Amino acid sequence: MDTIRIEGLRSLVDTGDFPLKKLNVLVGTNSSGKSTFLRVFPLLRQSVERKTRGPILWSGNYIDFDSFGTSIYKAPPSNNKTGLRNPLLELFDKNLTPIGNIKFSFNLNMGHESNKKPVYLSIHLSEIPKTQGCYTSRFICMINKLQITFDFNKDGIITDVNSNVFSWPLEKHELKYQLTDTDTLVPVLSADTPASLEHKSRQISTALRDQIKELLLKHSGSTSSDKANGLFIRLTRSILDSEEKIKTMRFGFRTNKWRKTLTSWQDSHDDFIFIAGLIDLYFIIENSSKINGLMTDHLLGVRYIAPLRTSTQRYYRYQDISIDELDHEGENIAMFISNISGNWREKLNNWTKEEFGFHIKENTSFGHTSISIVDSQNELSSNISDMGFGYSQVLPIIIQLWSISSGYENSKKRKKNLSFIFAIEQPELHLHPKMQAKLARVFTKSIKLAEENNINIKIILETHSEAIVSKLGELILNNDIERTDVAISCFEQDRKDRKTKITTSKFNESGRLSDWPLGFFDY
Repeated sequence: MDTIRIEGLRSLVDTGDFPLKKLNVLVGTNSSGKSTFLRVFPLLRQSVERKTRGPILWSGNYIDFDSFGTSIYKAPPSNNKTGLRNPLLELFDKNLTPIGNIKFSFNLNMGHESNKKPVYLSIHLSEIPKTQGCYTSRFICMINKLQITFDFNKDGIITDVNSNVFSWPLEKHELKYQLTDTDTLVPVLSADTPASLEHKSRQISTALRDQIKELLLKHSGSTSSDKANGLFIRLTRSILDSEEKIKTMRFGFRTNKWRKTLTSWQDSHDDFIFIAGLIDLYFIIENSSKINGLMTDHLLGVRYIAPLRTSTQRYYRYQDISIDELDHEGENIAMFISNISGNWREKLNNWTKEEFGFHIKENTSFGHTSISIVDSQNELSSNISDMGFGYSQVLPIIIQLWSISSGYENSKKRKKNLSFIFAIEQPELHLHPKMQAKLARVFTKSIKLAEENNINIKIILETHSEAIVSKLGELILNNDIERTDVAISCFEQDRKDRKTKITTSKFNESGRLSDWPLGFFDY
């Protein structure tokens, strides 16, 4: 995932295309929208990892947004006393319930590693009347600069398909296309279906296939349906840009008319644009399950650390179970640590010694486990519950970052995940500024460690820490991280219209921030 765009979610009326760097720092006053932005990632993860009745699980294991109705942006009451018509307020009823959508948009790369193509996805969610749920009312997919829009009714039936090349009002035709999966984040438009539904569920695909083959035969002057079918298969089995489509078409037919046709199509002829658009439409429909799977895999790589981590206990009840992922509140931290053994334990200890001057030790006896912090200088050991609240808050962050970046978590799972989004709220909680600055260094070193293990990690942190921001500038100056890999996003909400504005500050080569709001850290 390279970018995300959020529209209509609480105060995030429109974030614009938000590029996800390797290290993304969200700053702003309280209630400015930065927590809402960050929590979208665990919200989307909980939506794809469980069987749901709709595309979004608003209340789940990680995040509680309550419902669609409480999550959508609501405009403030009007102070207009002139009696003049206000078009903006006509979008809302007397209870300030908006007639609109919440939208999530993403940029992904799809295809083979050597020839990946950018794919833009946008999911528009609308409320189901008289319920707390929502449904996908519109799905937009753009490949090869062709933007295709699918409109749905609340029953999951595609009503219209539109693009800048063609328009297909399905409601005016006898074609009715039932979604095979209405509870996925990305609508699955074509999938394996029972034999009794096969004919009905593939009417659009069949109609598209027949039309594309018919157009190929028409423009080639050939009558060979076998050659048309072979060329159709080669054109639709992967994402091809215009040049690749033309190159593939050269080997479809041997007629003189086909050679002349391809020569004229080199100049982006309208006939070529139309048939290329149908090919891309067919690809999207037939590969919507793969696109949803790709999106799901990305979101299953989200790791979230909540703002208030669970206080560490003096003793934990020992459980002989295998744990491969740390809980977002750190509740299973003792069992997670006790699972780390051998070479991996040595790597973890070296990590914490180098960055924080301690290593972690757990003791198990009489069915209970305790966590101790061992000082690297004097080897004195103290139960973590005696170390102050700060250690209980920072330990889940340190261990989770190491677990992902070192490859430890992947070593415990059958299916490897090489792409992670690590979202952290208030990592500086209960930490001295010096320890906060150390965390900034840990973030940059985690990114480098992940790169060494061929793991792509993007860290998103919401913070009020001046120490973290200042330390990042120093790390850029010392070449510990590229300045282009770091972005500071400033969130500011207009209290009158309840809309969040996001501006981006960037570090220069000297580690100084440009476009930084004047007096941001003043108090």
